[in-house]
Amino acid sequence: MTRRVMAIAVFLVVVASANDAPADGAIGELFEIDLPRLEGVAEPDSQNQEPEQPQLSGAAIRWDGPELSGSATTEPESLWRTSLGCDAAGLAGAGQRLRRDLVSRFPASSVAPRTWQRLGAGALALARHADAASAFEELARRFPAEDGRSCTPEERVAGSCPLAAEALWNATVLRLALGDRAGALADATLHQKLYARRRPRETSTLLLAVAAEHAWASEPRAAAGILDHLVHAEPDIRIRALVDRAAAREALGERRRALADLGLAEAAWEALGGTAEAVAADAAAEGRFRSAQLLARSFEELELPRFGGPRTAAAIVRWSRVRLAPWIRSALADLRQAEIAFGRVVEVGVPRWTIAALARVGQLRRHLHDLVRQVPRPPMDPQLERIYLELISSWGDTFADLAADAFRACLARAAATREHGHWSATCAAELDSLDPRRSLPELRPEPVASDDAGLAIAPLPLGPEPAPRPGARAVCGIGSRP
Repeated sequence: MTRRVMAIAVFLVVVASANDAPADGAIGELFEIDLPRLEGVAEPDSQNQEPEQPQLSGAAIRWDGPELSGSATTEPESLWRTSLGCDAAGLAGAGQRLRRDLVSRFPASSVAPRTWQRLGAGALALARHADAASAFEELARRFPAEDGRSCTPEERVAGSCPLAAEALWNATVLRLALGDRAGALADATLHQKLYARRRPRETSTLLLAVAAEHAWASEPRAAAGILDHLVHAEPDIRIRALVDRAAAREALGERRRALADLGLAEAAWEALGGTAEAVAADAAAEGRFRSAQLLARSFEELELPRFGGPRTAAAIVRWSRVRLAPWIRSALADLRQAEIAFGRVVEVGVPRWTIAALARVGQLRRHLHDLVRQVPRPPMDPQLERIYLELISSWGDTFADLAADAFRACLARAAATREHGHWSATCAAELDSLDPRRSLPELRPEPVASDDAGLAIAPLPLGPEPAPRPGARAVCGIGSRP
């Protein structure tokens, strides 16, 4: 700190502590600031009489600059007012240092809650996010009952009104932004301990966010442990927690337990009876999508039949009847079950999951098309070979047409709802590869200059703005992305 800054800080201490006399004009000019009038200082009786100095209590602030007239106080109220004066003079760093000194020397003073709040707000203004989180955490730990009831409108506007619950929320969000998962979990757990009864939704939202951060960091076991606390929360939060826990358990290889969680989520969704919040609808759609994905993976794991035996017409006919035809019937049955499951995703009516479901249906049909065309061709005479190839080509073209229909429906829904992302781009690329002559040029993916090629989204035509869901209320937008 320069001598000039220290002089201003000490002078503001004197100003904040004194009472009702005009400020010294010379000092005002020296520091180039507008000084408030001092209160309680008697006017001199004559030019030769020295004004009476105000009586100040407490020890003086020590500094290395030139000595100034008057003295400074370290009482909490005076330090608080002085820190605000430093802020008003544009000396934010000096104000923060005074506030830190205040809370360290007077941790239980009446101004300590306001000081912690202001410390957090000031650290945010200075982009010191870790310091801001620490200040907000201290406010919640030391003064958990502060709810702002005693605050004046001016304090609320200035950011000096202590709000312990909101401060702990901010601390948790800051810890998440800083990648401090352990700190965020500690803050969310403290929020649950202090405010779960009065603010259950806020607590649940914080725990969901922390669990999602652990899941994204490839820590599914930790995420599942956090979500265990939410399986008895409000219905929409409960559905979201069950679906996220199913995803974590699936990542751990616990497929049976994941299916059980998805079943509980589906039951909770059905119990809502169509009066769901937006977060519940999104979670229910994702849960159905994950259930359908399990069926889809079973279908994609089917193995092709291979021809074996003598190269005779009878052997070929027998192989087609005994191996190939049953395999195709089984594949079609599995495909049908997966399509029904994805159709239940569409029924929920969440655009992004509807697009994802249609894209997956198209991919499954495309997969069967590719499998049929890749069935190993057994050796045969030219006439039988022609019949065999015509049959395989007919089946393959049928599945290709069905896949193209699903991709077109996917793109139509994306255009109507303006939900463009990974799945809509996938539909555009798949449709163009299946039928480039019939797909529209504007639906074909184009290269987009990007530092991250995985984030590039193909341009798609836009449709009318969709109407908002009646009665929908978003909580946090937390959840997995399709």
